[in-house]
Amino acid sequence: MSLPDDSYRDDAVYESTLAGATLKKAQEEIHENPRERAQAIKQLREWIHRQPHLNCRTDNYNMIRFLRGAKFSQLRAREMLEGYYTIRPKYPAWFHNVDTHSKKLHYIIDQGYMFPLPGRDKEGRRIMLQRTAALKLDDKNFTIGDMVQLQITLTMLLYRDEETQVHGSLIVGDHTDATLKHFMRFPIEDMKVFMKTFQKATPGRFKGFHVYNAGALFETLMSIMKPILSAKFQNRMTVHSNLESLYKHVPMEMLPEEYLPDDYKGPCAGSIKQICDNVKKQIMEEEFRKFMLFETNPEWGCDPTKKPAEVEGAFRKLNVD
Repeated sequence: MSLPDDSYRDDAVYESTLAGATLKKAQEEIHENPRERAQAIKQLREWIHRQPHLNCRTDNYNMIRFLRGAKFSQLRAREMLEGYYTIRPKYPAWFHNVDTHSKKLHYIIDQGYMFPLPGRDKEGRRIMLQRTAALKLDDKNFTIGDMVQLQITLTMLLYRDEETQVHGSLIVGDHTDATLKHFMRFPIEDMKVFMKTFQKATPGRFKGFHVYNAGALFETLMSIMKPILSAKFQNRMTVHSNLESLYKHVPMEMLPEEYLPDDYKGPCAGSIKQICDNVKKQIMEEEFRKFMLFETNPEWGCDPTKKPAEVEGAFRKLNVD
């Protein structure tokens, strides 16, 4: 299998870029001990190599990503890995061979459907903006699989960064002009699978969900989503009926100019088109393209039927964020 570069070899030396306040947060919130980091990576990798049911990336970057997402609990990291790689063979159109040069992905970005905002908020978090009604219901230029591939691509774009792995991210869902049909693009069973994986098996610190301009549709959505969403995710949801409310949580300087008052004179992220054009440039970089093809290689997967029955020793008590 072709690696993006030699730094993805199992025997490559891992050097963290964390420093200052970010390193302090990593130590306090996710139990990351710089002196024990290399041993934690080695322990998780050696466990994977002993598993006949699991074939996945074991490079330093993947190991540290899951360890941080699991607050350095070896047991929780194993559970996340198994969940993350179990779903992949079942939904190849979502998870296999994601090519960031795909015209379909670029098309969806051009519509302004989903994109990360530049910069970080005061807590160091990245923010993803998703505009539900940006994709027309009768548009045949993309599939549900393409939409999921874009979400995977943008999530990986953010969470390759060590600071984001520590500080986490927020999601802002703008439901202006959205109807129930926009949300029901996903069959309900697929939605359940996707949300279960997102909540329990995706290595990231998703710190908040901001719902903007959902109106009367919100109660209907919650009646559908409540059985799918964990209590933790529900508690991290904030509903906004106007932009003034959203500004209290998302810095105005991070938002596109389309979301700002006409008399606003401060800094902003630029127009939606400018932001999306920059995102396309980032994902089209050859190094990132190679990385995504490596990350979504069809060889990676987990077959629960081959899982050994043995139970290994005790690990640090779970404290899942």
